[in-house]
Amino acid sequence: MNPSMISSLQGKGSDYQSGDIKPSLVVKIPGCASATRLVVNERFMLVNTSDALRLYNLDALKNEEVELTPDYVFQDPVSKAPWIACDFSSDGEYVVGGCNSFPQPGDNYQLFLWNVVTGELLDQLNGPQVSLYCLNCHPTRPFIAVGSSDGIIDIWGYRKDWIAFAPDFQALQQNVLYEEKEDEFDIVVDADGNEIGDDS
Repeated sequence: MNPSMISSLQGKGSDYQSGDIKPSLVVKIPGCASATRLVVNERFMLVNTSDALRLYNLDALKNEEVELTPDYVFQDPVSKAPWIACDFSSDGEYVVGGCNSFPQPGDNYQLFLWNVVTGELLDQLNGPQVSLYCLNCHPTRPFIAVGSSDGIIDIWGYRKDWIAFAPDFQALQQNVLYEEKEDEFDIVVDADGNEIGDDS
């Protein structure tokens, strides 16, 4: 916000009580959706409404006569579940939105991560079987803190690229039960105590 807009909001208490002070800018949310949370950084304003997350570019505020329209409208593409919380990443390049499973609240929560420049959905994270109450991004590091119904704060961080350590590593979407062959890890030794290798 530029200083002239801030100074226009300042005034004497009597001015406010008499109704002489008015907002410098009014943003109308489409469909009469109610705004439940506003998050602002240097470039964008993120509005959490009852039906979606709306991302507005603050560069448009240079002209006070403009009617703001969202650059992107983010929704859960499958269930259209209402958003509980939202925030910007520490570098301001990503939007994080959190919702509870829908239509059965309390099953688990989900976090969605979008790019603010392209609007592309980059990742979707599934939380444990608790309800999400709030989330906040760390101001300088790539972590997301989630307050949940079990009284525990879940900390989400970046995923390690294990391929850098093991080129043949393959990430799994979920755990796989591995059944060991009967003799797979058996060590066979001869009478002298030397290991006998499998020559087959």
